[in-house]
Amino acid sequence: MFQPASPTLASSELNNELLSIWLSRYLPDLGLISYSTRSLVEERLGVIISVDRRKETQTKLLSNLSIDCTMAAIQAQNLIAESGQVLQLIEAKELSLQICKVYEALLLLYVEDFVFSPVLGALHTLDTPAGKRDAAAEIMPAFSELMRVLTPLLVNLQAVYATSRNRRAIGFVTTQLHLTRQRLVDRLDAYERIWVKPYLRLIEDFVCMPWLRICAAAGQASPEQLEMAKLSLVRSDAIATQVYQKALRAFPNHISRQGRIHSAAVEHSSLRDLNMFQAYIWLCVLENNLSAVEDELLPLCILVFPCAQVKWTFVVQGVRWLIEEIKTDLNPMQQQSFALIAAPLERLFVAANPDSADINEISANLKLRFAL
Repeated sequence: MFQPASPTLASSELNNELLSIWLSRYLPDLGLISYSTRSLVEERLGVIISVDRRKETQTKLLSNLSIDCTMAAIQAQNLIAESGQVLQLIEAKELSLQICKVYEALLLLYVEDFVFSPVLGALHTLDTPAGKRDAAAEIMPAFSELMRVLTPLLVNLQAVYATSRNRRAIGFVTTQLHLTRQRLVDRLDAYERIWVKPYLRLIEDFVCMPWLRICAAAGQASPEQLEMAKLSLVRSDAIATQVYQKALRAFPNHISRQGRIHSAAVEHSSLRDLNMFQAYIWLCVLENNLSAVEDELLPLCILVFPCAQVKWTFVVQGVRWLIEEIKTDLNPMQQQSFALIAAPLERLFVAANPDSADINEISANLKLRFAL
C-alpha cells in the first residue's frame, strides 16, 4: 500500500525542538579542527563557499553526475542480482533517472540558496550541542525552502519503487543513493566536503528516516515521552557509533554483500541503519504504538537484509544493543515507560524469521510510506 506523504518541514504541526535536534545533524562538523588553526580554517571555509566557488563545485559535480549515477546503478544492480532478486532493467533505469534528478536539483540549490549562510558568522559555536541547536534554529527557514523544492522529486522517486513488483527495489534505491553519494564526495576537496556532505546526507536520511513524522507525532505525545525523545535523539549519532563498535567486537568476521564489517562501506550503511532504527523506535514511542515498526520497518528488514546477506541474529542483536544504549540516557521512571514500547518491539524482531517468511504475503501487505 502506498501511503501519502507526511507534513512538510514548514508545517505548523511539527515540534520545533525536535526539528532543531534533527537539523543539527547537518551542520558542519568542526570538532576535529584544533583551536590553534581554527581562524585559518574558518577563513578558508568562507572562501570555498563564495558564490563563484560554489558554482565551481557545482559544475564539477554536475558534469560527472550522469556517469556517477549510472555506475552506481550498475553496482547496485549487481548486488541485487547476486541475491537472485533481479530488478527489471526498465525499473532500474527509471529509479536511476529519478535519483539523478534529485541530486541535480540538490546541486543547483547548493548555489542558488545556500542553507548555511545564517550561521557563517558563528562557526566557533558549532562545537557544542547547544550551539548546534541554536544554529539549527537559524537555518530552519532555509531548510524548509530546500525541502519544499526537493519533496516532489523525492515523492516521484518513492512512487517508482513503491509500485515495483520487486519490493526489494527499496534496497536498490538506498544502495544507489549511497554509492552515488560516495562517488560525488570522492570528487571534492576537504573544504568542499565540509559543506557539500550535509546536503548529500540529507537525501539519504529523507528516504530512510521518518524524522518529520517524529516531529509531527510529538504534538500528540505526553510531556514525558517528548522529554525522553529529546534526551535520546540528540545523541542518535553517538548511540549508533557505540552500537557499531559493539558489533565490530562481537561479529569481527561478519561479511555481507557490501563487504567485511570493518570496511568503510559497511560502516556507513550500518550507522545509517542504526540511526534509522532509532528514528522508528522513537516514532513508536511518541505514537504510543508499534504500527510503524510492524507495518513498515520490520517487513522491509525481512525483505532487504537477506538480500544483503546480513544475518538475522546480527539484526536482532543490533536492536537489543540500541535499546540498551538508549536506556542509559533515561532515569529509572523513564526506563520503565520506555520499556512499554521497547520490550514488545524487541520481541517482534526476535520472533521474526526471514528464512521461513512468506515473501509474497509480506510484499502484498507492506505499507510503504514516505519516510518523511
